Order: sequence, then structure tokens, then C-alpha cells
Amino acid sequence: MIVSSIFDRLGSRIRQFPAAREGNAMMLFGFMLLPLIAAAGSAVDYGRASSARTEMQAALDLAALAVSRDAKNLSAAQINSKAKAYFDSMFQYKGVSGVTVTTTYTTSGVSQLTMNARGFVKTDFMGLFGHDRIEIGTDTTTKWGTKRLRVAMVLDNTGSMNDDGKLPALKSAALGMLSKLKSLAKTDGDVYVSLVPFAKTVNSGITRSDSPFLRWDVWDAGSVCTDGVSADERSCRRAGKSWERGSLHRDLWKGCVTDRDQDYDVGAAAATQANTSTQFPRAYLCPTAVQGLTSALDSTAWNALTSQVTNMVAGGNTNQTIGLQWGYQSLAGASPLSAPAKDANYEYASYIILLTDGLNTENRWSTSRSTIDQRTEKLCTNVKSAGVTLFTVQVNTGGDPTSAMLQRCASNGGFFLVTSAGGIDSAFDQIFGVMSDLRLSS
Repeated sequence: MIVSSIFDRLGSRIRQFPAAREGNAMMLFGFMLLPLIAAAGSAVDYGRASSARTEMQAALDLAALAVSRDAKNLSAAQINSKAKAYFDSMFQYKGVSGVTVTTTYTTSGVSQLTMNARGFVKTDFMGLFGHDRIEIGTDTTTKWGTKRLRVAMVLDNTGSMNDDGKLPALKSAALGMLSKLKSLAKTDGDVYVSLVPFAKTVNSGITRSDSPFLRWDVWDAGSVCTDGVSADERSCRRAGKSWERGSLHRDLWKGCVTDRDQDYDVGAAAATQANTSTQFPRAYLCPTAVQGLTSALDSTAWNALTSQVTNMVAGGNTNQTIGLQWGYQSLAGASPLSAPAKDANYEYASYIILLTDGLNTENRWSTSRSTIDQRTEKLCTNVKSAGVTLFTVQVNTGGDPTSAMLQRCASNGGFFLVTSAGGIDSAFDQIFGVMSDLRLSS
């Protein structure tokens, strides 16, 4: 409109030239040159305004993402102040004045942060024609919480976790992860987390001998010491205990289970009494008990979950397959674990974090790493095919080879190699960044 007005006025003047005999060619050329200068100058001014708006949009997007992470715990005034501070630190375009930023935070349905920025760009050429500035503005909206999260934390509790401060670091990082995940929950059902400590076996946490998911024949085929610890008769006798056989030792069971029959060991099928291959054989020695999916807003169950992390104790050999299988089972909600029904009004994202500090050393059938790795990798394929995002973290403080199997197991970009105990927390921070699922829409 501005350029058009200039052309109209100049055109009116030019149309008077045929009747003006005192004119000359140079004057006519000068007047005809003015519209060209005005058009070119306007293009320069508008180009600068467009560049300023592009930088304004980028700064606004980043500010919205940064503030949205903490919005739940801030007042409206704090949100506005923090948003403006973030924006000002990132928007440094010269020649823009009168910048205003407004922020609106709402939590109806989904959490949403809307930011709007306005300002004026000083003109260089258009000012000659009465227009000394151009208004620019943009807005952005950040939404989160539209996807509900279900997360299985599968954590190595084998003997080597006692070395190099790994177990205390893991506990700290896991508790930090739980705290951050809880912060994402606005309503019940937004965030569920399960915990699977593992060694060679896992602890089902259920002590009823008649539970339908349990299998007795593998256990009863062997013998056990009455102390529930000694793994052979000689050490049992030396401890002054009795070496029992058959059903007499069932009361000594501590909740431990081992791999079920192949190929049920790499799937999440429900355990039933009708098919013993789906059941979990009882076993000796295991870590802290598994806890199935737990709502972040169920304070009693959540406190029990954090206590399980705090109570983790390291011991035993490494069987990554059984830990991962129980993590998968927890997300599937198949017996012996259960999961709440999904609400059709929400999208769901499922994740498994598998952290281990070593290489596979023993499962129900073998002590061959390559043989056990084959079971783990087959399970990884099934997990990812089911739509579960799989993160794998190898804590390698002892110079072990980097696990190619764990690299292949991870979903794209989901493998983390940690070379110190302190690196566990950093890896978990990066994983949380993916799971938090903040999505920018503008």
C-alpha cells in the first residue's frame, strides 16, 4: 500500500510534464528515478523486517520450550518473567524496538504454553516517504502431555555393580529419573513406571506357592540347602545345614524365577497353568523384587517404587534377557503382571530403559555369552516390533568390549556407552529428554 501510494503521487506529477514547456529531459529522468529508488528501498526495509521476524520466531520457540519444562511449578507472574528473560537472551537482532512478549499457560485437557512477541523495525528508505518503522510479530504454542508415558526401568543388579561406585550412582540416577517422570504427570494415568532389577534371575515378589504363573518341576528336580543360600551340598554341609530334595524345600523359595521355555523367554505371552512352557520356573538367589506399572500420582505405590530402588543390592551373574523380558511383560500387562487399560482419548508411548554394566554370563541353559546374546537380541527385536522404544545403557568402567548386541538392540539413537559411574546420570537425563515428549506447534 505504501509503495502504491508513492507511485500514484509520482504518476500524477509526471502526467503534468507534457504541458510544462520549461521542463527538460534531465528533470523528467530524475522524477522517473524516484519510484525506482522507493521500490528498491522498500524491498531492503521489508527484507530486514522479514529477517528480524525469522529470528524472533526462533527465539520465541526456544523460550517456550525452555519455560514449559518448569511451568507446572511456577506462578503466572513467574512464567511471564522467565519467558521474557529467555526470549531476551536469545533475540539479539539490532534495529528492533518496542518489543513486547506475552505468555499464556493453560492446563485444560493438555498442558499448553502460548507466547506472542511484537516489535518494530526502523526503516532506512521508507522513512523518506513518511513510514519510519515496520511492525513485526509472531507467536508459538508448546503442548505436552498429549502422549501418556509407560516406562519400564530394567536395571542391572549383578555383583559387578558393587565396583567403581556404580550401584550408588545407579540408585541416584534412577531416583532422579522417577522424580522427573513424576513431574510430567498432571492427571492420574499420565505416567506409569515399572521397575525390574535383574541378575541371573529376577524376583517376582510373589510368595504364594500356588500362583498360576509359577513352575515347580525345574526346582523340584534339584536340591536345595535349608539356608536358602548355598548352591551345592558341600558348602551346605560345611555351613551346618541340611541338603533337602523334592517338595520339602518349597518353603525356602525367596521369589526368584528364571527363564521360561524358549521361545516364551523372548516374548510377553501371559503365563498360564494350561501351558507349562509359559510359566516361570522357580530359582535360587535373586535381587530386589520387581514392581509392575505404577502411577506417578499414586503416592503410596510410588513411594514403594522409590523404596525398591533404594533397597537394590548387587549380586550374581548377568542375564540381560530375563530382565528385559520382565520389563516387556510389565508393559504388556500379561500375567503375572498387570497394566491399567488404555484410555482411547489419549495416545500412549512405551519405553524400556535397559541398563547393564557387563556382558551376558549365565542364563537357565548356558554360560556362553554368544548363546545368551542371541536370546537377548531376539527379544529386542520383538520388543521394538511391538512399538516399544528401547534404550540401552552399557556402563563400562572395567574395559570390557563395547557390546555390539546392545547397540543393535537399541532403537535408533538409543544406545549410550558410559565409562564412569557418574555418566549414568547424564545418560538418564538424555533419555528423559526424549521421553518428556514436548512437542512444538506454531
